[in-house]
Amino acid sequence: MLVLDLEEVKSWLRTDTDDDDRVIETLIKAAVSYVYTATGRKTFGDKMHIARLVCLYMVSHWYENRDFYNPTPNSIRNPVLTAMITQLQFGGYGDELD
Repeated sequence: MLVLDLEEVKSWLRTDTDDDDRVIETLIKAAVSYVYTATGRKTFGDKMHIARLVCLYMVSHWYENRDFYNPTPNSIRNPVLTAMITQLQFGGYGDELD
């Protein structure tokens, strides 16, 4: 099971305030749900670290771009995320890694 800890994500975001904890927790749940739904997988095996990185990337992107206007075109940011999700979707299952 893919689990991201609030403190780990806050460290990734470089924030130490508790003001946005509920927002960050919501983004964590959304990112994890998205990765499972987008890949159609129930486990990631030896790809768990990639799945975690995808979630961290998604949370940081959503956290930093919470307004409706986003100046970063999809064509710039999506290829990396799309490639990582494709690797998770079609990669081998392998053994679960910690």
